[in-house]
Amino acid sequence: ERRAITVAEWAEKWLAARAETWKPSTLQAHTRRLRRHLLPYIGQEPLVTLTSADWETWYRRLRRRTSDGVPRTVYMTTSAMLHAAVSAGIIDSVPLSIPGAARYRSVTDPDGSGPRVLTGSEIQAVAAAVPERLRFAVLLAAVCGLRLGEVTALRRHDLDLGAGIVHVRRSATSIIERGIVEHEPKSAAGRRRIAMPPSVKTSGSAHLSRHAGRGMQALVFPRPDSNGRVHEHQNSLRRALRRAGATVGIPDLKWHQLRHTALTRLARAGATTADLMAVAGHSDVSVAMIYQHSEVERGRGLLASVDQMD
Repeated sequence: ERRAITVAEWAEKWLAARAETWKPSTLQAHTRRLRRHLLPYIGQEPLVTLTSADWETWYRRLRRRTSDGVPRTVYMTTSAMLHAAVSAGIIDSVPLSIPGAARYRSVTDPDGSGPRVLTGSEIQAVAAAVPERLRFAVLLAAVCGLRLGEVTALRRHDLDLGAGIVHVRRSATSIIERGIVEHEPKSAAGRRRIAMPPSVKTSGSAHLSRHAGRGMQALVFPRPDSNGRVHEHQNSLRRALRRAGATVGIPDLKWHQLRHTALTRLARAGATTADLMAVAGHSDVSVAMIYQHSEVERGRGLLASVDQMD
């Protein structure tokens, strides 16, 4: 069996073994990566016969045919699968080891200037360009730093407009064949309270009176004509944001870019690492430091300009 088991067969066994312990969204993400980017290319090869050179060739081709950000996550999933194969005695050692492949790299603008951070005016322009029922969602992401799944999972009792607080208690993920599934945040840090600035609070008040479901358990962003009971589909929000971005001159705008904008602007305002972690729901300091690092580089440029002054 050791020599006969293929990459595809081991991948399916590995995924099946973790189906009971992983969240549905985690299982779907790992499954999608393997089935899209690994199995079509070397899935039928016996796992034990693949050499380090074979795996390096696969990874090099993966980088050529996919966009920024994809190779890292696929590499990490594949590496975890191979480590499990070693533990199971299928292979003697992990043949995939690419220096730097698992390191996080910010996705930059085409001109290499760094991740695009929207200005305050651009945030307002994007919010005005989406359908009215989604304007509050844009502000929650671009000003308060909520993830798309956290936005779509919000219910009326999560918003305290009197205190200007949004409580993040859960997230929502679209699962194939199951629809929208709500689940706990990835870590304890994900459960948090975030202050809403006056403009966001005002938008929230207007939104609740016009578009949210009725009752404290009702969804804040329900699908239209669902009586507040069905989540707005995340693909609908993605399409709406992409169209709004194109309208205001920001092509291929994504929801994570709004969150990135919120956290980077917060860092520019002087937020500490602890502040950023609290707002973002990060449990890993190194992730929060990404936003502060961008400000270090920005400061370097400003200081270089000052150095040239008379």
